[in-house]
Amino acid sequence: METNRIKVSLFKSASEFRTFKAGEVIFTEGSEGHEMFVVRKGQVALKIHGKILTTIEEDETFGEMALIDRNTRSAT
Repeated sequence: METNRIKVSLFKSASEFRTFKAGEVIFTEGSEGHEMFVVRKGQVALKIHGKILTTIEEDETFGEMALIDRNTRSAT
């Protein structure tokens, strides 16, 4: 299956990063968003109303829409 996802290796050498444990919630639907994220290792499931919408893989971004449209987070 072909995807149109964009891989971002630009942040590979960033000196600041946060680590999350498996199953830990990074942000919740409806919360304010002031940052975006890049998956450096592992995967992140994005959920709407508890249902998995998509899975974000290494070098993919998520959370950027809150920065673009200045609305609350649309997913958990």
